[in-house]
Amino acid sequence: VAVGDIVDVRTGEIMSFSSRTGALMPLECSTWHMEAFVQKGKMQSSKLIYRKDEFYLACTFLFEVEDIEPETYLGIDRGIEYVAAWKVIDTQLSSVASGMTEGRTLREYQRAKEKKAAGTQRRKGQSKVSWRAYADHVVHTAANEIVEAALKHKSQVVIEDLSAIAQGPQHTRPKFKRRSNFARVLNRAQYQKLSNVLEYKLPSVGLPKPVTVRAAGTSITCNACGYYDKDNRKDQANFKCLNCGHTENADANAAANIAAKYLYWREVGPKVKGKKLKDSQRYENWLKAQRES
Repeated sequence: VAVGDIVDVRTGEIMSFSSRTGALMPLECSTWHMEAFVQKGKMQSSKLIYRKDEFYLACTFLFEVEDIEPETYLGIDRGIEYVAAWKVIDTQLSSVASGMTEGRTLREYQRAKEKKAAGTQRRKGQSKVSWRAYADHVVHTAANEIVEAALKHKSQVVIEDLSAIAQGPQHTRPKFKRRSNFARVLNRAQYQKLSNVLEYKLPSVGLPKPVTVRAAGTSITCNACGYYDKDNRKDQANFKCLNCGHTENADANAAANIAAKYLYWREVGPKVKGKKLKDSQRYENWLKAQRES
C-alpha cells in the first residue's frame, strides 16, 4: 500500500511510504480538540481502543508553556449550595473577581441516588447505586472554571488544608444518619479530588500548583474589617459582620479569607508547634491592621 501526504504529528513532517501491513483509517475529532491538542501539543503516545463496534484513539500530549508569575491570589471555599466559591484578591486585599460553581444539580442528583439506594438496601440488604462518575464530572467542571479565572487574573490558587481539619468523634456522622441540611456539596474526598485535578491543570497553563492554608476561622471572620465572631454567620448562606455591618455570601467571604491567609502566612510565617502566637500575629488582628493601614 502506498501512503502519501500523511502528517507526523510529533514533528509536523509530511510523510510518504509504502507498507505491506497495517490499516489506514480517518481520524475524526472536534475543532476544539484539533486546536487545543493537535496544534498546540506534541503527541507522546497513543492507544487504539475497540469498544461497541467502534474504534477510539486515546493519546497523550506534551505541552510546553511559559511560566506565569502570579500577580493576584484566588481563594477557594467549599460551598453549601455551590460546589465551590472563589474570590480573587490583589496584594492590597482588594477584591478583583469572584464566582460560584453551581452545585444544586449535584446535590439533587446525590439526594435522588441516596433515596434510590435506601430502597435498594431495604429490598436486598445492600446498595449498588453509584454516582461517583457524575461527581467526578462536576469536580472537573469546577476545576476548569477555576483555572480559567486564575489564568485571566494571573492568580496563585489557595485552597484549604484538609489535613488541618479536626476529625475527632464529634465530627463523625452516626451510622445510617443522613448529612445535615448544611453539609458541604463536596465532601472531603471530592474536595481533595478537586485539589488533585488543580495540581496538574494549573501547571498545564503556566500557573503554579495550588498552595494550602489552615481554614480555621475563615468562615466567621469578616474580610472587610477582621472582626472575629461566630455570630457573624447567622446562617450557613449569609454573612453579616456585627462590627462593621459588612454583608456578603458566607462562602464568598470565606474564600476571600482563604486567599488573604496565604498573604498573612507569607508575612507572619507558619505557626510553630507548641508556641503561642502573639495577639498581633493572629490572623484576624493582622487583617484588621491591614484594613486600617
